[in-house]
Amino acid sequence: MLLLTLAPLARAESTNLLPNGSFQSGTSGWKATDAAFTIASDGATDGSAGRLALNTTASSYQLTASPRPVLDTSAGVVYTATGVVRSDTPGRSVCLVLKEFTSGGTLVQKSNDCVSTSSQWAPLAHGTLTAQNDGDAIALIVRRPSGTVSGESFEVDDLSLVGSGSPPPPPPPPPSSVVALWHLDELSGTKAHDSSGKGHDGAINGPVTLGVPGEVNTAYSFIPKSYVIVPDASDLRPGTANITISYWMKATTAPSTGDYDMFVKGEAGSSGGQIKLEVQPNGQASCMFRGSAGSKQLQAGPDVIDGRWHHVICQRSGDRIIETVDGETHSLTKATGSITVTMPIRLGSHENGGDWYRGVLDEVSYSIG
Repeated sequence: MLLLTLAPLARAESTNLLPNGSFQSGTSGWKATDAAFTIASDGATDGSAGRLALNTTASSYQLTASPRPVLDTSAGVVYTATGVVRSDTPGRSVCLVLKEFTSGGTLVQKSNDCVSTSSQWAPLAHGTLTAQNDGDAIALIVRRPSGTVSGESFEVDDLSLVGSGSPPPPPPPPPSSVVALWHLDELSGTKAHDSSGKGHDGAINGPVTLGVPGEVNTAYSFIPKSYVIVPDASDLRPGTANITISYWMKATTAPSTGDYDMFVKGEAGSSGGQIKLEVQPNGQASCMFRGSAGSKQLQAGPDVIDGRWHHVICQRSGDRIIETVDGETHSLTKATGSITVTMPIRLGSHENGGDWYRGVLDEVSYSIG
């Protein structure tokens, strides 16, 4: 159910302005752009969900709450949007967008918070916006940004919009397959908090700059001799299970020597195998898995060293290695076997130092299973 709490003047009132956030009333209250919008029968908490499938050659598509859920806001009201999402084409980025407009239609501000989807229901990133003026309108949009691929689709459910007068509904926990999730939103301190609930906090080392603008909220900026290290634990060793690792990056400078090590567990020749996600000197991202049955690296996709945000996903699924960069997917067949390496995870450098990343890193996730 989509809820809105208004806070006019000195008191807050709860008003259900758009009750179809769970799509139990069909498509009522929603408008699709560049997509076919239907109701799916496998919702997150009931028998309904909104399904959006790209039906044109457009580079993006979206679902918009129509009419706008807020038409006369008060300055200072904080609006928080939540929901859940999953995709028939996993790895795609889906964003929860809030926009503030004047009565004349001028855009005042917007929030744009994105997550990488999987085949399981998972929380959308919280969209938060503080109204700047009295009398403005607030729009809510669920958007698939650039990099669409023919035939892709996603589903959303349990969408809500809550004002500052009452706390927002708590988001559902991450799927059980997520063993570590680092939003990298810290503004101070030496700890990279793990939001998966598994307790895999990382230690920030060297000249990492916190609080820089991120793809979602804030991010970490790395230069040589800076890195994050996460101690090993049994649930971080995948064995023969499927693996999915994703991150957002923005960099302008190519490696001067070697490459950039983005996510590393183990090193060349380490007992139990190795997982290594890199950015190569030519700007292509790469994925490497080494286990008891052998090793293989997949390097593909566009140049990601161009000063823009890029989303990289590396997967081992059975005997397939799959790399997705900004929605563009490449794969190869190679059985790699069991990975049981007990070395820590490092973000931003090689296991023994070197291959230092120079750029911004955001929203790193690690899933097993």
